[in-house]
Formats: sequence, C-alpha cells, structure tokens
Amino acid sequence: MLSVASPKDNKPLVMPGNVRAIQVVSLTDEIDELGTGIHLTKLAENEGSDAEVLISVLSAAEMLGFVKNEGGNLFLTEQGLKLKEVDMAEVSALLKEKVAPIEPFRTATELSSKNGSTTAKEVGKTLSARGIEWHYKPEQNELLISNLLIHWGIRAGLLSYDGKNKKFSLAT
Repeated sequence: MLSVASPKDNKPLVMPGNVRAIQVVSLTDEIDELGTGIHLTKLAENEGSDAEVLISVLSAAEMLGFVKNEGGNLFLTEQGLKLKEVDMAEVSALLKEKVAPIEPFRTATELSSKNGSTTAKEVGKTLSARGIEWHYKPEQNELLISNLLIHWGIRAGLLSYDGKNKKFSLAT
C-alpha cells in the first residue's frame, strides 16, 4: 500500500516503512567496497539478503540522494561519498537535511511545531487523510510510523521522544 513517489511527479516522498538508517549507511559502505558502478544483481548476490529488503533500502538510499541507479548499475553520488567521509557523529547532521522533507518526518515536524508535540497516531491520521499509508490497518500503520520516527527522526536530530507519553517533539 506504500507509495514511494519522486519529485518529478509532484507527489510527496515517502520513506519505506521497513528501512533503518543503519541499513542505508551499510549499503553505501557495501557499494564503496565492491566498487561504484556495481550491478544490482552482483550486490544482491554478495549481500545474500532478501531482495525485497534490498530494494527498499536502495529506494531509501536513492530518495536520500546517496545512491544513483543507472540501468541496474549503482553509483555513490557526491552526497553518498560525503556520507562515507564523515564520522558517525556528523551523520546525524547530514541525515537531518535529507529526511526533513520526506514523510512521515515532514508531517511529524509540522504537527510538533504547531502543537508542541505529536503522536504517531496523529501523524498517521493526518497522512492517511492525504492518502499516505504504510499499512491498511491503523494500528499497524501507527506502529510503522512510530518506528520510522524513532529510527530516523531521532537519529537525524529532527525529533525527540517522550516514551512515557509516546509523544514526539522538535529536537532542541
């Protein structure tokens, strides 16, 4: 049910629900080690991972501007090379600018800015009204959004999280 769009078709960018930041960083490492221009099938063979997961991670890496796929050949972009050069402490700053315009982070930061804080449920309802869902069951959709906001939004320094109240707010 997830729709991943590109800026060309004027639809919002949507982060795949099953991808974590560490997977994207690992993918850029793998492409760098195997040689930029490696073919997707060679990467899949080398990784030995689930093809569906690899495609989701690749989609996220492309959306963030770290990897470019040209006819199945994968190249690190200038930003992907920059990701390789920065230390882990600086990865957050690099991710922050990249994930901010992508859903559900965009909506979570908008709602947090407007209301002081928000929940995954509120983000889910807002996005669902716009036709953006990760899962057709509201409870599962909320869980996926919560996981994305925790694994990406907090890691990128966009959001902070109050686990007791399950509320996200803008990072200070």
